[in-house]
Amino acid sequence: MKSELIHNWNIFNKKSESDVYNIITAICKEKYENNPELFDQPVGIQELYEQEYLAQHSLLTTNSWDDFVEALKTKNRFHTHYVNLKLLERFCSYIRKPYKSGEMFYRCRISTEEGIPIEEMGAPPIEKTTEGRANARGIRCLYLGDAAETTIYEARAGAYDYVTVGKFKLKEDIIVVDLKRINQISPFIEGLDCLEYATNKEHLNKINDEMGKIMRRSDSALDYIPTQYITDFVKSIIIPNEDVKGYAGIEYKSVMHSDGYNLALFNPDLCECIGTQVYRIDMIDYRKHPII
Repeated sequence: MKSELIHNWNIFNKKSESDVYNIITAICKEKYENNPELFDQPVGIQELYEQEYLAQHSLLTTNSWDDFVEALKTKNRFHTHYVNLKLLERFCSYIRKPYKSGEMFYRCRISTEEGIPIEEMGAPPIEKTTEGRANARGIRCLYLGDAAETTIYEARAGAYDYVTVGKFKLKEDIIVVDLKRINQISPFIEGLDCLEYATNKEHLNKINDEMGKIMRRSDSALDYIPTQYITDFVKSIIIPNEDVKGYAGIEYKSVMHSDGYNLALFNPDLCECIGTQVYRIDMIDYRKHPII
């Protein structure tokens, strides 16, 4: 149980397994005295092996991420029955993140020494829009970062390239879905079904991994389809009892800069570029590890 609480529930911050064990046995002193094997022996979730329960409470109807991805790529791209959309919408509601008007974000583009004009730093026009992590070809989306450094990493500029970094100001209050927290939902949120959440932890980890998956130039555009599907669904959700009608975008961890994050805005007009800075890339730190 101590391992499960540390690695899957994010309740204890920087505690060792022995510390967590002492805490939970002290809090549950009576339970520990009467049923110590619950704390000392391997534990699991019985419902993970009950098909009737999974049929109603699993985020993926076949309980398989690979089946979901394969169906999107080769069977039905827009109306799959492989995902429980009501459940996905509920999980999204637990990871809402508001931003106030005036918040600053950044966008980087490889350029010349002269840089790129402010008016050209936004999302490309429809006819030049290509597939991205959060958008299909022809659908505009403004990709931003939390800091200039994050966007420079994401641009993957080469040594001695010039890049232009634009500073973008949010023009109104918005709410986004923070997908980098989808597998870190607090069990103390009011209304959260902890059993349902625990049952779907593996699927939520897959979504988090997919959003942070490194895409290489040689990869197929089909590899973006799972995240595009999730993003399009988030875009369709209506938020009840809020001043805003729906989610303005998704937030996800940076692939190239572990300390940063990215924001994909569905409506590029929500931000305006208020300034630019040109940089020259002087050095790239290549790191490697053997895979065979």
